[in-house]
Amino acid sequence: MSVISSINLSAWARVDADTRITYHVAPDIDTAEFDLGGRHGLALQTSEAGLRRFIAVFTAALGEFTTAATAQPEAIPSEYGAEPA
Repeated sequence: MSVISSINLSAWARVDADTRITYHVAPDIDTAEFDLGGRHGLALQTSEAGLRRFIAVFTAALGEFTTAATAQPEAIPSEYGAEPA
């Protein structure tokens, strides 16, 4: 008899430019492990397909940052304390 068990966990982590990120790839078991923030940080395991999904989603999010950074700010109406451009 086989028993399948799973654990659902909610966690969050902030990753900044100086956050330590290390990884180990084990292709023979289709796993990449990432450690965010060092020894007491967050560990993440993913398959190759999962990693490709992360790359696609993270690339889309980065594109939104880039678009927002290059967009012209809209004029703020004077009723909010600033004169329109």
